[in-house]
Amino acid sequence: RWVALDQDPQSVGLITRDFQGTAVEAIDGSVRTVLTRGHKLGSFDLIYASGLYDYLVHKVAVKLTKTCLQMLKPNGTFLFANYAEGNPDAGYRETFMNWVLLLRSEADMWNIINASVDRNT
Repeated sequence: RWVALDQDPQSVGLITRDFQGTAVEAIDGSVRTVLTRGHKLGSFDLIYASGLYDYLVHKVAVKLTKTCLQMLKPNGTFLFANYAEGNPDAGYRETFMNWVLLLRSEADMWNIINASVDRNT
């Protein structure tokens, strides 16, 4: 089972249409529904979040990471991506596309990870 969760109804509709009859399940959801467990999504071998953390302040990023880690099966993998500081396209993207993202350094990403796990267990 592959779950494609997005808050954009058009994206969910496109996935539903294009992957009908396959193992892909499109779900209309948001960070809030994941955090509140609004959907009974189950547990996963892999959770991948792309194009999401760039919009989340640190506190919410940590909460989401903790929740996703709890949703993993034993030995599961959580992978999340974020645009990096120093991205050469940031000025163009912000000026001409009005697309502002939260850019993070490697240290910022580690701060999210370290705030999300208990190293004593």
